[in-house]
Amino acid sequence: MKLAAIDVGSNAARIQISKVVPKANGHCEYKKIEYIRFPLQLGKDVFRTGIIEKKKKEQFLKLMRVFQLMIDLHEVQAYCAYATSAMREAENGKEIVGQIEQLTGLNLEIIDGQKEAIITDFALSRFINEETVIHIDVGGGSTELNIHYQGNKIQSKSFAAGSVRKLNPNAPVWEEICSWVQTQSIYYPFTYAIGTGGNINKLHQLIRLKDLSSGDYINYNQIQTLKGQLKNISLAERMVQFNLNPDRADVIVPATEIYLHVMQAARVNSIRVPKVGLKDGMIKMLHNNLSVTA
Repeated sequence: MKLAAIDVGSNAARIQISKVVPKANGHCEYKKIEYIRFPLQLGKDVFRTGIIEKKKKEQFLKLMRVFQLMIDLHEVQAYCAYATSAMREAENGKEIVGQIEQLTGLNLEIIDGQKEAIITDFALSRFINEETVIHIDVGGGSTELNIHYQGNKIQSKSFAAGSVRKLNPNAPVWEEICSWVQTQSIYYPFTYAIGTGGNINKLHQLIRLKDLSSGDYINYNQIQTLKGQLKNISLAERMVQFNLNPDRADVIVPATEIYLHVMQAARVNSIRVPKVGLKDGMIKMLHNNLSVTA
């Protein structure tokens, strides 16, 4: 069985096609057989003008046609397609969803932050234990914070802070995040954080190049040091020195500042980076739903 997940974020759009491989004792593995990430950067239009402008819309429609062809070529049995923060805020978001369906037959659903977090939980479930942790998911246009206590998610909130949505240091959302996290930590003191999103995955990779002993975990000081190195050089230098794609070099510093801000408010020193996210949760959710209806 082959399943596909399309994730249209504020910075990039992705398709992942995975094959379900049965294992012993009824378990299964999701083997990735195709993955395409394209730096569509819808948020650059939306967070500036409130709409997805004509040139970007045409690019978006072409990309979705490519994704639809990939699904057909791989003879995928089931797919789901979700769009997040930028499409939520775009005045012409629903109009473009209709054009995508007319052109490709794909049903792209615009989801809110709560549903985004619920789907990501499908991928995170095997990394959640009895310890109290704060899950930080930084996207291009929003940051989702989730509190897990004794194996269960007990609180969740979405904030309009993201790596593409460039915020000034005095933006009210910083105080909103800090106040919410500190209030939660009074009742549920956190052991560590869990980080998801392309930028924390890249930070983990860069830190691991210098310190192989860290495993899945990196700490506040390591992230702070790396942020300083990235912030003090130009975009072009980041691309060369750290082997970053242009769109990653552009957003990695503001994303890093969000992770550090939340970790500081939560009083945690380490963050676990399992390198899973929305698209992985989508694949597992699809398989679970198919298993129930089979």
